[in-house]
Amino acid sequence: MHKIIMNGTGHAMYVNPGDKRGGRMKRYAGLSQPAVTAFWRKAVSLLEPAIVVDAGANYGEILLSAQYPVYTEIVAIEANEGLRPYLLRSIGDHPNSRQMKAVFAFVSDEADNTISFYVDQSHSGLSSGHPSGSRAVKSTSIGTVTIDSLFQDRIIQGGTLLFKMDVEGFEWQAIKGMSKLLDSCAGAIGCIEFNRSYMIEKGIDLNVFIDFLSERFLLYAPDASGRLIPLETPVHESIARHFNADKTCNDLVLSTSAELVSKLES
Repeated sequence: MHKIIMNGTGHAMYVNPGDKRGGRMKRYAGLSQPAVTAFWRKAVSLLEPAIVVDAGANYGEILLSAQYPVYTEIVAIEANEGLRPYLLRSIGDHPNSRQMKAVFAFVSDEADNTISFYVDQSHSGLSSGHPSGSRAVKSTSIGTVTIDSLFQDRIIQGGTLLFKMDVEGFEWQAIKGMSKLLDSCAGAIGCIEFNRSYMIEKGIDLNVFIDFLSERFLLYAPDASGRLIPLETPVHESIARHFNADKTCNDLVLSTSAELVSKLES
């Protein structure tokens, strides 16, 4: 278990240096996704969210990069049991550790099911609910949760939800599974992985997915500074144009209102 002091935070993150993802965290001092990290830190600082959800936390690179208000409820969800000791130790060392809860399950649109999860033996970040083809993987069975199910015993009224989803092509299902939480919060903003080539390879209809997102959110692309570039209608064309121009971009920011985005630009 290797300890990293995360760049710009002083927070500790523990990784397996023999894992390619852990090795990448070591090389970049926990800052391998600068655009997402910049957006996340700014959102925490300026929006002071009441609820934070990180679905597909991995080693906690994004979640651990910020310090949160004392009242924020923070949930990390990770399907790879092999990352449990690293993530729990990192959370234990974080200044907001008492507010953080780690859930080891597969996030989806249905709770209390069991699915196959394919753990990549060399790169934890490539583990997925989708079969991995020729890569060396270990097939495991894991229980599912919805984000709504994690808050089902709570009465939530108002406050801002900040979320991140990196669940290897299951972002659509994860969003469906937090519809009640979205309705209960005053506003929501978050970042999802949007790897077009990967989703096409796995048979996901991008046009239908984009339509689904557009009906519920305003869509933006984050740049390296954390600035949000609006993807205006027609959204399909805007996404294609932006992602074709910026080959490094694999993320979308979703917001329920332009007001939340304007606060980030203040």
